Amino acid sequence: MSLLITIEGIDGSGKTTLINNLKKSGELNLLTHNWRDTELGQKIWHLLNEAKGKDSLPSNWSYIFLILTAFDELIKKIIKPNLQENKVVIIDRYIDSTLVYQGLEGGTGANVVQEVAKKTINLPMPDITFILDIDPRKAQTRLKKRQEETGEYSNWDKLDLEFHQRIRNYYLELKKQFPERIYIVNANQSETEILAEVKSLIEPFCLPENEKKFPSHSRVIIKNEKGEFLLVKDKKWGWNFPGGKIEPNESPTAAAKREVFEETNLVTEDLKLIAIKNIFYANLPKGNQHWKGYFYQVSKYSGEIKIKEVGKILEIKFANLNSSENEIREFFDWTEKVQQPCQFYWEKIKRHKK
Repeated sequence: MSLLITIEGIDGSGKTTLINNLKKSGELNLLTHNWRDTELGQKIWHLLNEAKGKDSLPSNWSYIFLILTAFDELIKKIIKPNLQENKVVIIDRYIDSTLVYQGLEGGTGANVVQEVAKKTINLPMPDITFILDIDPRKAQTRLKKRQEETGEYSNWDKLDLEFHQRIRNYYLELKKQFPERIYIVNANQSETEILAEVKSLIEPFCLPENEKKFPSHSRVIIKNEKGEFLLVKDKKWGWNFPGGKIEPNESPTAAAKREVFEETNLVTEDLKLIAIKNIFYANLPKGNQHWKGYFYQVSKYSGEIKIKEVGKILEIKFANLNSSENEIREFFDWTEKVQQPCQFYWEKIKRHKK
């Protein structure tokens, strides 16, 4: 299945790091590029980046057409041929950067730039866009470190904090304009959390059509220093790992964090996605149902455990695999022996026993 994914955000937000981590994960057959990955794109980049001083910079419209020329070359030589071969293509900066920098910051208008792009180069729009949202002060710290290590600078790097804050705000405005394809990812998180969130958002686009309509939930495996696992006792469903239904326009990772906090008052960090499974639940009140389950392991958590959803959650406790309590023992036995839905749970648990 072909898929065009773009990564956006202010300089220093972690776009390159995310793309490298996606490639290292090896779970997606993807190709990664940016608009400089053609010979013409390289020449245009050098032309724009070598301009010194305000007077030597091209006019905003000249800048737009130069960038669109680079995009046109990228589309014809890289994007379209690979999409036709049903590949996943990830682009580091694409049309949204032009909408932000030249459209909104440059004063031309995002809608005007997009219309020109469609009419001049028949620009294919992304299926998914991830905007890495970060505090500009943190981003500038990263930029300074990168510049010291590589010696690479761009004209945008030299602008002040206020400029980068405006660019951040413009990106957030784009989310309102294109809510169906743009996802805001908190780039203040760890690399592990960002990778898990992005992968969990890409995965549904790769599903067969019949699975895309499945409701979905997140569950979180949390282990303490004694090797015990955190369980919550739901009034309706009994003992389980904390978690719950993923709301519309919510990422599985965000749902996992939210549900753990709502149920246990714990704040989780460094969530690692360990499994995505289709689960068949039999004999539910509404009949048999297929669900998509996202399962996480947490290495860091903080806060005092307490019941926040009074009436829904009856009890919260850490328990070991050899618990003498019948209901908890039954839950662990169920995860080990039942083929559907959670046998894989047990395999994950056993890996983390030590």
